[in-house]
Amino acid sequence: MTGTNLTVRPDELVRFETAFREVATGADDLAFREQGYHLLMGDSLNLPRTRQFASWSEVIAATEALDRVALPLDLRTKRYIAGMLHAFHTFARVRAGSRLTYLEQVEAYLELRDIWIPDAELESLRTRLGELLAHAGYSDNLEQGLRTWERTRAVPTDRIVSRCTPILEAAKRDSLACGIPVPDRVAVDVVVLSSPYYAYAHYHGDYRGTVELTSDLLWTEEALKHSICHEAFPGHQASATA
Repeated sequence: MTGTNLTVRPDELVRFETAFREVATGADDLAFREQGYHLLMGDSLNLPRTRQFASWSEVIAATEALDRVALPLDLRTKRYIAGMLHAFHTFARVRAGSRLTYLEQVEAYLELRDIWIPDAELESLRTRLGELLAHAGYSDNLEQGLRTWERTRAVPTDRIVSRCTPILEAAKRDSLACGIPVPDRVAVDVVVLSSPYYAYAHYHGDYRGTVELTSDLLWTEEALKHSICHEAFPGHQASATA
C-alpha cells in the first residue's frame, strides 16, 4: 500500500493489510475448491492461508467489514482502495449468484460510467454486420447469424495450443517486420485451463513467458488471433522482454 509518508506504518493500516490478505487468500481457496482456478497470481499464490470460507456470502460479509475501516491515507489512495474493494465485492456477489448486468459489472471492475454510443451509430453497425453475415452465407439476424458463425469458426479445446503455434510465429515475425524490438530468443508457451479471465500473459524472466487461455468459453480462429497478438506479440510479452 502507498499513499502515506509516515515513517512508521500506522497500526490501522497494518491490520487492514493483514485482514485483506486473509480475505483475498480465503476467496482464492474457495474459487479453487469450487471451480479449479486461482484468483491470485504469481508470488501472491505463496501467501499463507489463514482464513477459510464456506460460501461466497461469507466472502461478501468479510469484504463489507473491510470497507468500513477508516484508514490513515490520503484521499486519492482511499478512493483507489474503495474501488478495489468494490470490484472484489462485486466479484463475490456474482459468484454468490447475483444477476448483475454487464454494464453494472463494467462499472464495478473498471470504474467506467456513462458509456454511451448513439443509437444511430449502433444501428449502422448492426446493419453492416447483418450485410457481412448475409454475404458470408449466414442469417442476417444478428443473434442467429453470429451464433452460427461462431460455431463454424470454433476451435476445439484440445486443438487450441497447436492452432496458436503458427499464430505466435507469424505475430512475432510481423512484429519484427514493423520494427518492434522482440529479442530472437524469446519463447512463449500457450496453456489452456479453467480461469476467471479470458486470457492472461505471464512473464517468467529470462525471455520466457506463458499465455493462459480460458477453457470455459468458446474460441474462434479470430478470437485466438486477437488474444495472441494482445498477450504475446506485439503485446505484453513483447513489451516485457524488450
